[in-house]
Amino acid sequence: MLVRQTASYIGLTSLYSADSVISMNKVFGILLAGVFVLALLGTDGAWAGNWNTTKKGFGLNGVYKDEDWSHSFYNNCGFPSKKNVKWHTENEIRFLRFTLKDKQVGTCSSDNKSRSSAPYWERAEIKAGQKGNLFAFNKKRTYQIKFKVRFVSGFTGDRETFLQVHNTSKGCPSSSRPPVMLKFNNGLLEPVYAREDGSGHNRIILKNPIHISNFYSKWLEFTLEYGPSSKKGLAAITLSIDGKIIGGQDKVWQSPCGRPHVKFGIYRGGHKYAPNPTSTIDFDYIKIFKISEANFNKHMKEFQMLKPTIFWQKLAKESDDKEVCNLAAFQIGDRRVWLTKLNPDEEMSRILFEEAKRRGLDCGVKN
Repeated sequence: MLVRQTASYIGLTSLYSADSVISMNKVFGILLAGVFVLALLGTDGAWAGNWNTTKKGFGLNGVYKDEDWSHSFYNNCGFPSKKNVKWHTENEIRFLRFTLKDKQVGTCSSDNKSRSSAPYWERAEIKAGQKGNLFAFNKKRTYQIKFKVRFVSGFTGDRETFLQVHNTSKGCPSSSRPPVMLKFNNGLLEPVYAREDGSGHNRIILKNPIHISNFYSKWLEFTLEYGPSSKKGLAAITLSIDGKIIGGQDKVWQSPCGRPHVKFGIYRGGHKYAPNPTSTIDFDYIKIFKISEANFNKHMKEFQMLKPTIFWQKLAKESDDKEVCNLAAFQIGDRRVWLTKLNPDEEMSRILFEEAKRRGLDCGVKN
């Protein structure tokens, strides 16, 4: 289309003065440059510098719903590419596939901004409800979010979130921080929760580290329960995989004016220089429903019996130097930092940091 338009401009130059011809030739040169840039960008628009602009995403406000989903979800920001989200059928099972490539910056208003140690954020996500009709939780009730997921590739990059409970609400400044995020960070499962004072996130301590390589090509059933905490105004959560509780937290911050709701897909930090992997994930179904307080309390007790502190102390002592450093420090862009800097109140980070110092390891962290 653009090439045909440039041809029209060439024909028009014969009708005007010499000055006009010069001007039109300049326009032609600019248009040719535009063709060249478009060729570089490709259909996905994945260009290393595109975090500096905000654009309208593909499929904005599109609704997604399947017969085994309890609720509709919608594309509230648009996607960076029309290829990011597709329905697939395999062995008569219909599922929704998300694929996110390097430099595919999200089109939510905050995605092209530098924050949380990333120059921009890549995103292909949908949220519960429909435009103008968000499905939000009643903070006085307990909900179970059950979904079936298959990790196809990737999820070895920077803080790759595949489901979160957010609480964004218009006119509520404090609602920009999500209470819960399920994510992989450099290949390790790292669910996080908002600290009690709302100042940031801590990791949910898992009894056993889980690497993404153990999950590839397998359908897994995750269950996240979210309900009121014993402390007024806070939330409590438990997390299970295939019916086994792997973690939880009984004091989770949530915005007083926020509206808790579910989002899923792929959301991760971007890098200017080190490329993110292409990540692909399938969602078969997602069901959100209320559960009784008695059932939730039962699951909270199961979580409290995990006693992860003993496990981390044992792991720290039995791991070699490289393993200790991989767990005690984190790569952010071109530098490494102690996890105690990111999560100062987290016991696991403290245990591994102390073990590294006991062995005289700096783990690549520069003061």
